[in-house]
Order: sequence, then structure tokens, then C-alpha cells
Amino acid sequence: MRSFPARFSQILFSCFLFLLAGKSYAQTATIRGTVSSQSTGESVLFGVVHLEGTGFGVQTDINGFYSLTKIPAGTYTMVAQHSSFDSVHVTITIKAGEIATKNIVMKPRTLKAVVISAKSQETQENPGVSKTTMDRKDIM
Repeated sequence: MRSFPARFSQILFSCFLFLLAGKSYAQTATIRGTVSSQSTGESVLFGVVHLEGTGFGVQTDINGFYSLTKIPAGTYTMVAQHSSFDSVHVTITIKAGEIATKNIVMKPRTLKAVVISAKSQETQENPGVSKTTMDRKDIM
């Protein structure tokens, strides 16, 4: 059995770790919201929302919802991207422990005219293979 001072120091150390873990969690924030289309108002499915210059990024779900978690407090440039829409850049400042809501509206990308051209190839009458016609008399 351990002595009282050894047991007490073990409990004190456990409490310190618990408080440290809680403090480090409180130093982060969450950014969440939805991404929608400017023209239709519909959700932008499977778009990407990320904080520029960081490793923080997520994909929107089928409802256009995203949630960036465990973000350190600070000011960031948030970027929303999708192949059918123009990218959106938004500056956002978050504080420790904050849950910020930022809904993003994306403008559909306009496609430029696409010209497709083709040249027809002339049919070859004689592709370079010889052709001989034979009947039964020639074979026998």
C-alpha cells in the first residue's frame, strides 16, 4: 500500500492533467454553417471549405452543411470551392471557445463557349492490300 504523500501526489497530478486537457480544448473554436447556390438557393453538395494556409478543411454534406472543429483562435481566410461554382474567400475572426456560424453563398460558374472541330478522313479505296478473285476451276 502506498503512503499518503505518494497517493496524494498521484491524485494531484491526475487533476492537473485533467485541467490541462480542458484548458487546451477551450483554446480552440468551431466554425460551421451551410453553403448554398446564389441562383437557386439550393445546398451545394460535396463542396470543400478550408482555412487558407492551414490543414483545416472539410467537405460539405448532402445538405450543404460543414463544420470545422478544433480551430485555434485567430483570423483566417476561409475558402469555399466547388467545380460548378466560383470560389468564395471570406475573412473570419474566431475566439477561443467560440462556435461561429458562417453561411456561404456561391455564384454558379459561367461556362465560356466551347468550339469542337473535326476533320473528316477520306475513305481509302485501296488500303494497300491486294485482292484476288478465284473460282473453283482456278483452285483445282
